[in-house]
Amino acid sequence: MRQFAPLFLVFSVLAVSSSPAYGAPEDETVLAAISEDLSTIGSMRARGEYDEALVIASRLIKTYPESLTAHMTYQNLRLAKGEVKAVQAEYSYNARSAGATADAIFLYGRLLDGRKAVSTLERVLKLDRDHFYALCAIGAEYTEIGKVEQARKVLERAQRLRRSSPIPPNALGWLSETTGDRDLAEQHYRAAIKLAPDNALPRLNLGILLIGLERPLEAQLVLDKASKLSPGDPMPLLGLGMVRASRGDYEGAIKYYEQAVDLKTNTATSLNLLANAYIGLEQYDLAQKAFLRGLELDSKNLPTLLNLGYLFLLKGEPDQAIKWVQNALRVDSSSAEGYYFLGLCQEYSGKVRAAEKAYKKAAKLDAESPDYPRALGVLYTNQGRAKDAAKAFLRAVDLSDRSIEALLNLAFAWVGAGDAQKAVLCFLEVVDQDPDNLTAWMNIGLLYQEKLRRREPAIRAYEEYRKHGGADPRVKEWLDQLR
Repeated sequence: MRQFAPLFLVFSVLAVSSSPAYGAPEDETVLAAISEDLSTIGSMRARGEYDEALVIASRLIKTYPESLTAHMTYQNLRLAKGEVKAVQAEYSYNARSAGATADAIFLYGRLLDGRKAVSTLERVLKLDRDHFYALCAIGAEYTEIGKVEQARKVLERAQRLRRSSPIPPNALGWLSETTGDRDLAEQHYRAAIKLAPDNALPRLNLGILLIGLERPLEAQLVLDKASKLSPGDPMPLLGLGMVRASRGDYEGAIKYYEQAVDLKTNTATSLNLLANAYIGLEQYDLAQKAFLRGLELDSKNLPTLLNLGYLFLLKGEPDQAIKWVQNALRVDSSSAEGYYFLGLCQEYSGKVRAAEKAYKKAAKLDAESPDYPRALGVLYTNQGRAKDAAKAFLRAVDLSDRSIEALLNLAFAWVGAGDAQKAVLCFLEVVDQDPDNLTAWMNIGLLYQEKLRRREPAIRAYEEYRKHGGADPRVKEWLDQLR
């Protein structure tokens, strides 16, 4: 089951797309003129005084309408208050006007996400291929939607344009995490820290990475420093709680999470993260409390509403879950994720036809995501509809750039449908990508031995299974039989 807003994603996107600009390419006179106000805004935000900070930020964008830093600071405050739709509407007019400048389009594009953000930011780069912040933002979006090579290309270009900025290496760290190269991710995060030693965001990313690398003592030091650099930010406290949880100290973890939840600087996004941390510890009542507090800040926050549906599914209350998901769909009837969650709730409740309809609706709303045909494939598999499952998983394979997970799903669907030859071809594609995949090697052997009656290929597959570390004693017995 999916959760919204994975930590590395949120931290990295904030670093690329939501923080005030590092060394913005603006007139030095303007930067000097607004620096004191920016500092005041930062202090107010750390205390949760968003309305007061917005008064100053509003004045800045009227006085200095050409300043990207002033506009991004203003936008960030509006986003923190949950005014997403309103601030998007405010900036959409200039972006869509005839003769819109690259900056105007960028300021609108950075407020969007997914493919809408990508298409808007690509317009920026057509006007100014060296627009630093557009390159950084689109790199983050490419990473999120799985366009790894495009992301790397634009982020490395941004890095060449401004070697002094920590934004590209921080984003490249996240990109490296998504591709599984955590050693390279660590190098990038440390490079970002070196460039911006007083900024907490790269340290947050590094701290979370170190937890995943099972280096809790190092993570503790990094996150302690991040917390000191940004004492009003709930995210370092969340990270410190995760360190405690990784060491089995769940009471200590909850104390950190409670401190973080109590901060006035929380946004709906940060409270979603904290609530999901509670869910990880099976503290469902505390999670619900954090989600509901998020709704107090932003009553129409789609991830919060969907996460509440997910929470009630975990609590075994599908009827309540459906109510929250339906609330989310009333907020945004075009949400593919909303229909996906509706399908999950209905499938959990045994309403198979309704679940199928919801998953199909999600797939129609977001025809580029492999998640929704995969959900259909799982549903069909559970219903014994192997051929329908194969069709759905084939779509997921194509949309996921033939990922190993999707290929394995398709292979087993072909097994269920009685097409051993197609199943073998899928498993062979898996081992071509991952020669150590024991599941694929064993099933190749079984299919050649039992279904296709081909002795030599079966022997080779079983030998590869053992060569790559497989230890199932049955394989030795099968080999002895075949020989």
